[in-house]
Amino acid sequence: MLSDGVISLQRSDDLPNLPPEGHDRRETGSEGDFGEMAYEVDLPVRFDDVDAAGVVYYPRILDMCHQAFESLFSARGNTPYHELFLDQKIGFPARSLEVEFLSPVEYRGAITLTLSTSNISTRSVQFHFEGRQGNKVCFRAKVGKVCCQPQVDGRFESVEIPADVRQLLVDLEEPA
Repeated sequence: MLSDGVISLQRSDDLPNLPPEGHDRRETGSEGDFGEMAYEVDLPVRFDDVDAAGVVYYPRILDMCHQAFESLFSARGNTPYHELFLDQKIGFPARSLEVEFLSPVEYRGAITLTLSTSNISTRSVQFHFEGRQGNKVCFRAKVGKVCCQPQVDGRFESVEIPADVRQLLVDLEEPA
């Protein structure tokens, strides 16, 4: 809102850009390529996400995956991701990316992202994302992340995944 030359932001339940609310796949009864314990979140597809052809511009897909990743920590973790980074100095930068685009993500409604994990080691994890609109699978992505602490000189040092975060990741692990 604009008042006396000052802009203030207000939250409203009817605004489409509120933080996403995730849910556990186990609660939906859905099954598929992802484990029973996978995490799902619905994200809005916004006008600024699409290109002139009316489909989501491909770099936005990775941004949506990161939004789902952050949402996971708020919904199922002990600490929201931003607090994990700011307070505990723990982050998970991407080490590797692989995306398979199967169908355009269109500017209509929301996209459902399903998130699971695999290859959990002491310092790294592979995240798996699947994006769907309705029953249509639009993309699958794999993002390898390393648990790190930022250093004073701007570098990141890999560290062991904290026990509570490790448990969150194990709970999402795909069956072998």
